[in-house]
Amino acid sequence: MSARREERIPVEILSRYRSGTGRAHIVQVYDLSPSGCRLHQNFSVLESGKLLTIRLGDVGPIESVVRWKEGLNVGLEFLVPLHPSVFDHIVSRYGRGGSG
Repeated sequence: MSARREERIPVEILSRYRSGTGRAHIVQVYDLSPSGCRLHQNFSVLESGKLLTIRLGDVGPIESVVRWKEGLNVGLEFLVPLHPSVFDHIVSRYGRGGSG
């Protein structure tokens, strides 16, 4: 993996992703930046380059692409970075140590 462009913020977000018209899969998102996130899946079906949409709690769908995979951890890049106010809302609600 290359150096990060942005700081990742620790979060805990029960999320869902969907690939194409397939069924939704439940995953846990553990860190977030305006341009992407890291999630954990209990199964290994996502591969680099896969396009999908993800819902981060009540936010989304967000179009994304899988950029890396290490075991059951997956890194997503959002096709359009999150607006600063949306990013702040997610972090304030789901950030570790926050009220959400």
